[in-house]
Amino acid sequence: MDTIASTLTLTLDRAQFLRLPRPAGLCLQVQSGTLWITVDGRPEDLELGPGQRLCLEAAAPVVIGTLGGAARFRAERAAAARPVQLAWA
Repeated sequence: MDTIASTLTLTLDRAQFLRLPRPAGLCLQVQSGTLWITVDGRPEDLELGPGQRLCLEAAAPVVIGTLGGAARFRAERAAAARPVQLAWA
């Protein structure tokens, strides 16, 4: 597992998934493509397109994938948040 110190730019290909075990305090901003986000315990999934941003407040595990091809996004830790751990699913 890796720890995000402050900001990362990531690219997920069509068949890749990223699991965030404890994402509270992490903000995601899509630069290209579409992210498909599943938050454990939520009945619906989320879709984020270019320019859209989502800040994760709950500590529930999250799985991030893509729709229709690769997606590039920035992940940044909100000020005063604990380090976020990433795990490739």
